[in-house]
Amino acid sequence: MAAAAAAALRRRAYTTSMPPSAHVDMAIVGGGMVGSALAAALNANPLTRQLRILLLDRQLPLALPRQVPEWDDLCVSTLTAPTVDILRELGVWRSLSVAAAPFCDMQVWGADDGYVRFDATSVGQAVMGHVLEDSLLKAALHDQLRARGSTVQLLMPATAVAADLPPYSPAAQLEGGSFVRLQLDDGSSITTRLLVGADGCSSQVRQWSQFRCSGSEREQASLVATVATSWPNQTALQRFLPTGPLALLPARGGFSSVVWSCPSQMAAQLQALPPHELAAAITSALTSGTHYPPKPRRYVRPRVALVGDAAHSGHPFGLASQGVNLGFGDAKVLAAAIADAVATGQDIGSAAMLERQYERPRRQACSAMLSAADALRAIYMPQEGPVAGLRSLGLDLVNNTPLLKQTLLRIAMHGL
Repeated sequence: MAAAAAAALRRRAYTTSMPPSAHVDMAIVGGGMVGSALAAALNANPLTRQLRILLLDRQLPLALPRQVPEWDDLCVSTLTAPTVDILRELGVWRSLSVAAAPFCDMQVWGADDGYVRFDATSVGQAVMGHVLEDSLLKAALHDQLRARGSTVQLLMPATAVAADLPPYSPAAQLEGGSFVRLQLDDGSSITTRLLVGADGCSSQVRQWSQFRCSGSEREQASLVATVATSWPNQTALQRFLPTGPLALLPARGGFSSVVWSCPSQMAAQLQALPPHELAAAITSALTSGTHYPPKPRRYVRPRVALVGDAAHSGHPFGLASQGVNLGFGDAKVLAAAIADAVATGQDIGSAAMLERQYERPRRQACSAMLSAADALRAIYMPQEGPVAGLRSLGLDLVNNTPLLKQTLLRIAMHGL
């Protein structure tokens, strides 16, 4: 029965239903950018292509259009050079590069006069990064996963409604323990050696796994819009206001993408305004934003791993859109850890292996970036009197100190 169910899985490039019971080596919950990148990385490696991998998402898979569409997607990401390298390795950057809008400098400032301006040429680079619609990036990865020769199975649309996880125990820490049983909304179930949560800030996998979290909840919303600029924009602008940061990210075709993090109540009030009252330059409706929960202290437990915003919960206060770059880094390191486990005969669900080869290096990288983002938020919080003046002087000092500014720029561009 199990063999027949596994064979049925292998025969389908993607499906909308499952056998009553099936077993896979890995189930990835969340077919967004990071979950799809992880699946594509595993599919590209000869060591892990043999694994039975299932990618689940509640939405249908996307497909790249034959021609680059006019800019009409409000959700965008800023891709750094390491992320572009990952996409190039996965074989999708060539089809995406024609739609990606490069930017070569960035200016960050607050409500007062102090500012810092970064220029890619100062570190010997032509561009700082690229801005691309999330839907196109997901579509390219989905196309890659549905291409001839792909061994990843797409279960879309489908919703996981519950998970039975192995308990913590010394044996489970070393060997992974019993398999995870994932219950789907159609009544079928899946057992898996490793469950990966790539299901975003409000991760169900994280809740089922009962990961302890640190930090306070941020009652913030991200309002997004597309605006037309009167001249081509190649500068990423980010201003830290008392209510939250406002970013203007260059897009293609003379458009720019606006991302504004502000308190949820304020976001609702702004969203309710008529367009002409909101701003004459805003040409697209606003969408409700994201709730930012505390960060989990752990990324793994026996037979479970978190990636992307499920692991580090997103962040509304960093340099524009670093969250997705951290997520692609998660996907690359976890894929490499699983490949090494396969090559050395280890259990891919072993918590000890996942902690050593995935959690430790990613916690270090992500903590550094998120701590820098928190520091930026603290710098730009409203201040009065001498403190505000000192902040402006400090920003001007950074702006006029090339070595320090180049160090900060390398962190923003490469995460190191």
